[in-house]
Amino acid sequence: MLRATRLMRGVAIAGVAATIGAGAVGPAVAAKPDNAASSRPDCAGRGVPDSKISIQLFTLRNLINAPGATPAENLEDVFAELSAIGYRQVELYSLHGMTAEDLRALLDEYGLKATVMHTSINEATWDETLANAKTLGLKYLGAGGTPSNFTTAQQWIDYAEMLNRLGERAQREGLTLLVHNHDREFTQVYDGQTAYDILMENTDPRYVVFQLDLYWATFAGQDPVELIERYGNRIKLFHVKDLADGTFANPGEGTIDFPAIFDASQGQIRVYSVEHDRTQNPLETAEIGFEYLDCVTY
Repeated sequence: MLRATRLMRGVAIAGVAATIGAGAVGPAVAAKPDNAASSRPDCAGRGVPDSKISIQLFTLRNLINAPGATPAENLEDVFAELSAIGYRQVELYSLHGMTAEDLRALLDEYGLKATVMHTSINEATWDETLANAKTLGLKYLGAGGTPSNFTTAQQWIDYAEMLNRLGERAQREGLTLLVHNHDREFTQVYDGQTAYDILMENTDPRYVVFQLDLYWATFAGQDPVELIERYGNRIKLFHVKDLADGTFANPGEGTIDFPAIFDASQGQIRVYSVEHDRTQNPLETAEIGFEYLDCVTY
């Protein structure tokens, strides 16, 4: 049974935490683009198939970690809410102190599948990571970000070679390694090549795919449509996160032209994950994001 009192207390706490984290500015909300779908019940099922809509639980971290209960107890509330909204899958970023078996059981209880997970990339512990991934029923896994301390092209090449090794091991277990970007992969340039170019060029498409974070790519001055056209089906997953006034916004409430991006990528994207790094109302973001993806036309 949903523990509504505790969850609502978590919402309030999440709002305060997000405001502090945003430096008292908070996420800006802009008018919806003209090509955004309107919010109406009869548009359900016309956009992204429900089977491909997910949400990165990092969006809801303040609820998951709210005081007064354990993350596992809070997750039960969060999963109940997400299931009620219509989500059938989620994207993980942690085990939240649980075993993979217990987390899988909780997901199953609420009719949810964890198809993607951001996790540590470590060759020494990769076998354990893959074992947990298989228990959870994942299809894709990878780091939440690339290393932030690289200063040379060779470091990116070496990193790509490590990804190939880990990706090959993952493939043997029926899993696929992903690379998720922030802005630095596009702003670091070496002899005319971005770090993103280097990763694409030096990773094996048999073992490594890419999860394009649409916010960070746009923030870095890239056109996601051009990236999709340049790299084709190497990009298999999206983080659907909007941009307004230089900061984060709920999907469809910012300036990113998602319909054009989705149209350019039809057929190749396996998972569209809603995400907002500093939302003041995680459950509202989850609902807005699901409705937007469910209704958007492209």
